Amino acid sequence: MTILLDEVGSKDLASSTVGLNTKCSWCGDIIRLSDNEPTGAMCQSCYDVMLAEFRRANYGNPSKDLEAVVVAGKYLRHPAYAGSLLAHLGLGLSFSNWFSLGFSSIPYFLAAAYRMRVEEQALKEAFGSEYLEYAKTVKPLIPKLY
Repeated sequence: MTILLDEVGSKDLASSTVGLNTKCSWCGDIIRLSDNEPTGAMCQSCYDVMLAEFRRANYGNPSKDLEAVVVAGKYLRHPAYAGSLLAHLGLGLSFSNWFSLGFSSIPYFLAAAYRMRVEEQALKEAFGSEYLEYAKTVKPLIPKLY
């Protein structure tokens, strides 16, 4: 547990033999660490600010920033999923048996298919007919097949 020194009297702190005094790695306040905390720790207020900024940056609504459908990709709509599926197929084949091929590829394909459906729905809502036209001409995973 990280404790700010202002919250603990110096008399109590001096009598305690467990822990370590260090500076917050963000604001420089002196904090007290328990034995199992890393020395690059931060105080609770800095942690709260950092976590809020991380959540805002990573879990905000990305479709608000989008302006148009990028149609430069003429082969696949989901190249990252296609590449990962190819890597999973290669991993399964490297073990030279059908079980490892299925065990490596099928769960990933099911997860990717679900995720692609979710993304496709969000893109349809964000761009409407413009995205539907693009989706008609470009396959999602395998060029000219699927």
